[in-house]
Amino acid sequence: MGSARGLVLGLAAAACGRAPDPGPATDAVVRPAQAPDVVIVLLGGLRADPPGGTAAEEALYRALGRAPDVRFDAAYVQSIAPSVSLGSLLAGRPPSAVPLCGLPAGGEDDLPWCASVPDDVPTLPGVLGLYGWRTALFGVGFPRLDVPGRSFSWSEAVPERAGADGADWGLLGERVRAWWEGASAASRLAVLYVDDLDLAGRPDVPGGGGPPRLWQALGRLGSLPRPGGPGEGAAQPGDAEAAIARLAEEAGAAGSGLAGLLGGLGWPGPEGPWVILSSTHGCNLAEGSGAFAVNLDHVGGDVLLDRTMRVPLALFEPGGEGPTRRVADVVELVDLVPTVLRIAGAVPPAGAWGRDLTAAEPEPGASAYCEYGDMLALRRDRFLLVFRSLQHGHSTLDPEVTVRLRRQPVRPGAFTLHDVVSDPLQRHDLAASDPATLALMRDLLVASRGRAEAAAEVRVTPKRLWDLRMSPSRGYW
Repeated sequence: MGSARGLVLGLAAAACGRAPDPGPATDAVVRPAQAPDVVIVLLGGLRADPPGGTAAEEALYRALGRAPDVRFDAAYVQSIAPSVSLGSLLAGRPPSAVPLCGLPAGGEDDLPWCASVPDDVPTLPGVLGLYGWRTALFGVGFPRLDVPGRSFSWSEAVPERAGADGADWGLLGERVRAWWEGASAASRLAVLYVDDLDLAGRPDVPGGGGPPRLWQALGRLGSLPRPGGPGEGAAQPGDAEAAIARLAEEAGAAGSGLAGLLGGLGWPGPEGPWVILSSTHGCNLAEGSGAFAVNLDHVGGDVLLDRTMRVPLALFEPGGEGPTRRVADVVELVDLVPTVLRIAGAVPPAGAWGRDLTAAEPEPGASAYCEYGDMLALRRDRFLLVFRSLQHGHSTLDPEVTVRLRRQPVRPGAFTLHDVVSDPLQRHDLAASDPATLALMRDLLVASRGRAEAAAEVRVTPKRLWDLRMSPSRGYW
């Protein structure tokens, strides 16, 4: 990997704050000379291909017309709620360390206190703004883009194709290029979110029709009834294969559209931008394993599983032509903050969790931590541990989740343990047969949870906690 270009004069990390529009580059703190542009593309719903297999992720790269310079095979989100995952990525912290919760369904103006990143928490676009960068967020199918858009110099919701689900790649490309050319006096960061690969709610996908998108926005526990009654819409033989094929088809279409869009920005030439490609969440595709015996969503998923948390992560360096370097080490999307800041020659903010993914040496024993609803998860080495506190309507911002995690006896039932390298669909729970690994993973999960809570302790006041408990549909994330 190439090293970041430019030098940085002294900047205290604690001074890194949010700057909606930093003004001309000459008004900023410091801007490294010749800092490269960066484009981050997030395709919501795109899950990583299984170990040793090819599916939607590979179809995307084929259609894009260029293989990644670096491809991470074990990259994990910090939440499977799209808005929370995006906010966590931008802040470089897991949700409870921000603290951050989901957007309410229905698009109400009265947002919960935790719906957006607090003003005193540095974000990737806010830090780059201090260095004179222009930053923009473009979204297709993202509700309330104005909430994460506060951190950027510019944000724009781009309409979907007329009369159809999915991005109008031509229109999206026009809007991105217009901003890109207008911001050419400075280094540029563009973040693109497109939900074409989120198959939940698609009436032409088996099991995907009806109201699942609304239900995903609200969040639901396995004990709540599904729309249409118990058992209705259960997966049928062949449904998984059909859904997997459909996701690959949509990924190929997205790759073709994305290739045209990026080509308009000078990619993949040596003077073009760095491109980072990932997703805010994966998905379940009519697979029923690994989830505390609850009735899983047919398409989509609101339970922490390897296939809902593990997403593609690929780096494309300007002018890169070498073979793809595959990285098996566990990484997280919070790693993108220090990675992009390293590319930009900027100082990482205090409190960011991640590590620079352009570093030559892997980090031994790295882990990935994820939160959602009443669930916590940790991936380390081959193993994935998931804990569920079984609290109706609770949020992982609630300290009661931690209390139950610490008090819960280390035994099967509240915990599941899987070797997701050899068993990515989590068909064989090891919690009973490998108590030593279960105990070790549980201790590591407790440590990660404690670190996250400590980072946001001053912001989760008793009143705010009470407000969350009184608004379970909003606080569930």
